[in-house]
Amino acid sequence: MAWAVIETGMGGRLDATNVLSPNVTVISNLSIEHTEYLGDTLEQIAAEKGGIIKSHTPLVTGVTQASAIAVLNDIARQKEAPVYQYGKEFLAIGNPEYTISKSEISTLQTNESELHESELHESEPNKSKFQRLETDFTYRGIDVTWNNMKIRLPGHHQIQNATLALATCELLMKQNIGNVSPTGNSNLIGKSELTENSDLSENSELTENRRLTEESIRKGLLATTWPGRLEYIMHKPLVLIDGAHNLDAAENLGKYLIQNHGQKIYEHGSVGQKEKYFNQGLMFNQRLTMIIGILDDKPYKEMLTYLLPAADRIIFTKARIDRSLDPQILRDFAVTVTPAQVIIIENVAEAVEYAINGALEQIHKASEQSHGISEQIHVASTYTHETSEQNHELSEQSHGASEQNHNISEQEQECICIAGSLYVAGEAREKILKDFLRQS
Repeated sequence: MAWAVIETGMGGRLDATNVLSPNVTVISNLSIEHTEYLGDTLEQIAAEKGGIIKSHTPLVTGVTQASAIAVLNDIARQKEAPVYQYGKEFLAIGNPEYTISKSEISTLQTNESELHESELHESEPNKSKFQRLETDFTYRGIDVTWNNMKIRLPGHHQIQNATLALATCELLMKQNIGNVSPTGNSNLIGKSELTENSDLSENSELTENRRLTEESIRKGLLATTWPGRLEYIMHKPLVLIDGAHNLDAAENLGKYLIQNHGQKIYEHGSVGQKEKYFNQGLMFNQRLTMIIGILDDKPYKEMLTYLLPAADRIIFTKARIDRSLDPQILRDFAVTVTPAQVIIIENVAEAVEYAINGALEQIHKASEQSHGISEQIHVASTYTHETSEQNHELSEQSHGASEQNHNISEQEQECICIAGSLYVAGEAREKILKDFLRQS
């Protein structure tokens, strides 16, 4: 094994993974979750997660809350571990928001029948179609600056995540691990058991695989995909899966949905008042159906506050795990904060099937209407030799039909977003891969 990136199961201080002696520790962010075990304040959770900080081992973190970072800094100070914080020692510059345009999506869309078997593999469905979109940024690091870094993961928060990974790689390079320094010069492996093994030379395959260079980092960053995280798994209808399993993730998804799919705004903020749409800079104007299931140890009210503003219809469900929150509890709160249609389908697979089949039926109806209007346009265009007055009238009819045809095309792009729990995301993904993508 060239490298091992080990994630804690929960917290850190008492987690089984804490027996390891890493070269770098990373605490990406903090959110209120697992309160029964980690505590119900950011300070308590920071103390638990800060338990992975090791003596004289650098800590990379994207934590921004003042109270939490103070706890981490105190632990690091006691263990003489240097701290590298996003926004201070390193940061990302440029492309502050990630927006997908209509033209980009239409370029990517293709018939499911064109998908190869490899593209339907469970780990990367539609990868070649929906993960070609790139966003770029400049990494201003601890000692280096790398321009034009590219990722294919949508969402502004993924730029920060990528920057944390880059800072970690830079620190490993500074330790001379992987034989390469930040300047690209070859060096002997530093803090590694390989130097003690005479059977493994500097040119061995394992040593070569450990090599970190700016080029290899760029390639790795661009090749990274993340199933179940802002993953456009289908395009007709458009289906987006995002685990969004805690408050921080729900906030990120909510911002993304508002930016790319629209926020439903109601006069005077009153439920049931006339609906208005915030359309500026949006990718889509179509209806958005949310399928949401949340675990019982999450702050569901706060999460729903972020997840619901973009939704036209909400389906509450529950994963096959005893920690799933009763969908009725979610519904009871949702109806107090949104006028969107709210229903309950407890089984995740059934909820997904209901939403997708309903969207497919609408697409079929819209296609039939579009075909009928196209025939009207054709008929109107054949009478170009009539009198000028008649021709003008027919031209107006043709223009009106064209606009109606365009509107129907827009309506075809109904979007379904599945979120709230990684368990829900996993069950939904399994259903889609088995019963929808493989049909073609």
